[in-house]
Order: sequence, then C-alpha cells, then structure tokens
Amino acid sequence: MNSDLLRQVLLARLAGGSGGVSTTDVLTQVLQGDPRFAAVAQVMQAGAVANVASDAEADADVQDGQDTLSDAPDAPAVEAAMREVLDECERLRARSARLAAALGACHLCWGEDASCSYCSGTGSVGTFLIDRAAFDAEIGPALDQLNNRYRRFPNTQ
Repeated sequence: MNSDLLRQVLLARLAGGSGGVSTTDVLTQVLQGDPRFAAVAQVMQAGAVANVASDAEADADVQDGQDTLSDAPDAPAVEAAMREVLDECERLRARSARLAAALGACHLCWGEDASCSYCSGTGSVGTFLIDRAAFDAEIGPALDQLNNRYRRFPNTQ
C-alpha cells in the first residue's frame, strides 16, 4: 500500500533530507489514489505551485548548513508523534475496511464519493456481498446484546 511510501518520505523529511524526492509530489500521488483524500491532494498541488520559490529558498538554506528539523532539540518527539499519527491512521483504515466488509459497503468511501475509484459513489451499506465472518466478528456482538435485551424486556423499543 502507499502508506509505506508515505511513511518513508515523512521520516526522511524529519531526518532533514528529501532523498531527491519532493514530499509534496509523493504525498499528492499517494493521496490522489484514495478518494477520501482527493481534496487534500488538490490543496497540496495548489500550494506546491504557490510555494515553489519558498521551497527553493528552504532547500538553499539546508544546503548552506542551516538547521533542519533533525537538528531541532524536539526532533525525536516530533518523529515519535508522526509515527503515532501514521500508525493511528493505519488502524483506522483497517477498522473502516473491516466494518465496510461486514456491512457490504465500499471500503474507500462507503458510497459517499462519486469520484471513488472503487465504487463511483454507489457503494453504500448493503451494496456489496456481506462478508459473513467480518459481520459475525464486528456486528454480531451488538446484535447479541440487542437480542438479549429484547428477550429480557420484550416491550422495550
């Protein structure tokens, strides 16, 4: 998945280098592949065009030996925070994909994005075949709770 590439680029930037790759270009490429982040990618592209001069100045400053993020005293804390954010993003994506499979929805947009590369915005709950194992694991406990509540209190709505 693109998250490994994204992680590598962000960590390289935190270390003070770019490896000859524009972070904006890589992030834009990664984010455009995911319809949930299409707007972010568009903003980044627009910002990249507007900031070409400031990027060149920043690169010149780094080449002149001026401080980079990796030289900052809080760089390890920033790197740890970035890793935590990336890990959380991966966990949330995995959870969303499990729930989408359990409910028969598009794993990318849940049917809410007409430009989705997977479903073109038609993948709402129940559109795709429900993954029975995912349903039992993710939704089953909630159904069990409801069924038990209604057995004990049959007049409860």
